Amino acid sequence: MARKKLANLAGGFKARYGSTLRKKWMEVVRLSRATYDCPRCERNAVKRVSIGIWECTYCGYRFAGQAYAPTSVR
Repeated sequence: MARKKLANLAGGFKARYGSTLRKKWMEVVRLSRATYDCPRCERNAVKRVSIGIWECTYCGYRFAGQAYAPTSVR
């Protein structure tokens, strides 16, 4: 019988760590892996390079932002 595919990002944790922590972790990962608008060229092409470092894949503009999002999400 084939193995069942995991449904979401936190599916790899299976039943560990509790549902609340898995939901919070999924939200942080979703924010950090999303693409954002570039402040220089205005295209939706900014991706996270490392913690707090963001780079536009279109124009190459690299800048510092927050750890999981380029600007405040408030």
